[in-house]
Amino acid sequence: MTEDKIDKIEKTIEDNTTGLPWPKSWKNAYILVACSFALWLTLLVLLGNVGQ
Repeated sequence: MTEDKIDKIEKTIEDNTTGLPWPKSWKNAYILVACSFALWLTLLVLLGNVGQ
């Protein structure tokens, strides 16, 4: 591999990382946020119906 290709691969890997210990990739960060939202929404609906 040439150095240009290696530099592009390294830049792509750096762009894809979040810089956090967990989740490491942006895709996983978005999945975490979506699942957290769904969990809170479900709890809100279920617990909101408890007193009725």
